[in-house]
Amino acid sequence: MAHNIVRRQGRTLNQEWRIGAKHALYREDGTWYHKLREFPGALIDARGYILFANEQDYRRCSFLQIGKQIGVPGGISKIPGYKRVLFTVGEPLTTKPVSSLRLDIKDDQDLAFLSKARSVQMQRLHNAMTNGLLRILGGRKVVYAGNRPEAMFDALIQDYMGQERDLLIEVKSSTNIADVRLAVGQLLDYRRFVNRPDATDLAVLLPEEPNAHVRELLKACDILLLWFEDKKTRSRIHGVLEGIL
Repeated sequence: MAHNIVRRQGRTLNQEWRIGAKHALYREDGTWYHKLREFPGALIDARGYILFANEQDYRRCSFLQIGKQIGVPGGISKIPGYKRVLFTVGEPLTTKPVSSLRLDIKDDQDLAFLSKARSVQMQRLHNAMTNGLLRILGGRKVVYAGNRPEAMFDALIQDYMGQERDLLIEVKSSTNIADVRLAVGQLLDYRRFVNRPDATDLAVLLPEEPNAHVRELLKACDILLLWFEDKKTRSRIHGVLEGIL
């Protein structure tokens, strides 16, 4: 049973990470595997993978101890060509509900109701913006969302410009300076928890073009500015992502 679970995990990650292997094997610590039978073949651990284009490359790899099984002292992450993929604080970003968010009916005079109404409205817009980001990227990049209390970031695009750098994005449904200041603090904090903080750039995604105050703040903090050029369709993002879209 355990072997079947590991085999399914390898097959699943091969699809999710678009590795392109005919045979993919998974082991969390990357130190032991069954033998590869088809090529291209991939060995996968909890944070990435190594892909062998053919059996010759696989058998010539000095990091592998191939017998009845495969031993990998130190793990596959030590092998040249290993590609780091999964962030320990993230999970694949998926679309979120927009129209299904509802409020309980309360007295219109109730201030708490009005506050909640605004909160739901902002959440709807926030979800629509993250959905728009995913739609625009169109599967061309691996995108993660934070899944731990200390790092609930909105989006992290892996290798966003093809230069081995990642982009950590905080989505804000308002261009108010107070909300942008909050985004700055969140980004600086969240970056401490990603796998490659020194290779991670920061960006704020806004629903529309902000004023000069916001622009100057982000520039001073060395944080990239993104915004949707069309608030209705959210079909185009202005900023650094234009280079990959």
